[in-house]
Amino acid sequence: MFVALAARISDLGRLNRTRIEWNAIANGQFILVTRASYEAAGTHEAVKSFVADDLMLAQTYVRSGFDIFLVHAVTDMTTRMYGSLREILEGWTKNLALAAPFLVPSDPVAASRTSLLVVDAGAHLDRAARALGSSGLAVCRYRDDRGQLLTWIGIYAGERAPVRYAFLYPLGSAMVAFIMIRSAWRGGRKVEWRGRVYRS
Repeated sequence: MFVALAARISDLGRLNRTRIEWNAIANGQFILVTRASYEAAGTHEAVKSFVADDLMLAQTYVRSGFDIFLVHAVTDMTTRMYGSLREILEGWTKNLALAAPFLVPSDPVAASRTSLLVVDAGAHLDRAARALGSSGLAVCRYRDDRGQLLTWIGIYAGERAPVRYAFLYPLGSAMVAFIMIRSAWRGGRKVEWRGRVYRS
């Protein structure tokens, strides 16, 4: 999930001092603000109707004209976001359904441009697949799997996690797919979080 989020953000520098509201994001575990800016942005009172309050607080800051900064401060602080598989399922089901819509442009023109890029990329892939034939696709698939494994080894090593976990990436990918489907099915209709149930 964090790699998917990093792919969405891509470059922290692009988000720092952003004036694009849907580009603003924050990490709920570590938000440092001055009292003056917090009060000027409306405090948590301004975002109390959102379960993903950290994200909405960052977007409220940008709307209010304040600068935000995202820092990957792994040498300064650590946190364990969830302590069990059940917490991971509930937490990410909530986050995807209720936060993801606020991380895309509300401008229909910008959204349609993004869609056109995806469709264009899909057409190129489809043409390449037809040109390669089934044997070519098998070779590409093998190289793709090997590349993914090497990528995950690099990620785990970079995060100082046990590198052997990289070999379980297909299981992790399946779990992420399940969480995404679960989140899309539930949407905002039912949110379970820290022993409470919210219904729209």
